[in-house]
Amino acid sequence: MNFSRLSKRGKFFKYVVFVIAPVICLVAGFTFLSVDKKVSADEVSDKNKKQVLKIAVLDVNKMLEGSLAQQDILHQMDAETEKFKARMQKSENSLKKKRDELESQRNVLSKDVFDKKNDAISKEAADLNVSAYKKRETIEKAYAEAMKALEKIIYEVLEKVATENGYDLVVDRRLAMYSKKDLDVTADVVKKMNSALTSVKVKFESDPKATIDSKTSEATDIKKQPEVRQPNKEAKK
Repeated sequence: MNFSRLSKRGKFFKYVVFVIAPVICLVAGFTFLSVDKKVSADEVSDKNKKQVLKIAVLDVNKMLEGSLAQQDILHQMDAETEKFKARMQKSENSLKKKRDELESQRNVLSKDVFDKKNDAISKEAADLNVSAYKKRETIEKAYAEAMKALEKIIYEVLEKVATENGYDLVVDRRLAMYSKKDLDVTADVVKKMNSALTSVKVKFESDPKATIDSKTSEATDIKKQPEVRQPNKEAKK
């Protein structure tokens, strides 16, 4: 409300009260109040219009399911995971075979040689577990980095859709208990997103096959000619 304008009108109204007849003064007063109320209503209406937000709703899960780049990332992740599992299975089978062969030679190897070979196999198994843990971390990190690239495109597309349509706010459908269907912009976002990005290269580290596959050393090569336990000479005497 414009208080300076009301102040000027009040002075004019005061002048009318003292100079013109009371009846005219009463009519003028009603006219003044009517004009003032009309101005106030217009100002409130304008204020309310400025406070209205234009909102859109986005189904994030549906958007990701429809993303070609997301599908490409998952395909690469599945392929890398299967390769990793196959290498691990091969290494575990190799270790088991070495343990079985060593166990079959228990009675022909000296205790020191047997313990040395057994310790070497145990260390190899421990190293394999460490390598497997690091590989899992590598896969998870690669996935996170790939998703960052996808998220960047998603935000750019959302900003473009919001700007083109004058949206002040885009809300995840999961946060809205109810929304009209015409507020949903998921299809438009998916279309623009797939136009901007269809694939993302998941950058896994160099092939860790050398660290995951079982290593062969003199200490763990069971196929080498075993050291035969020497007979006890004192026993012969």
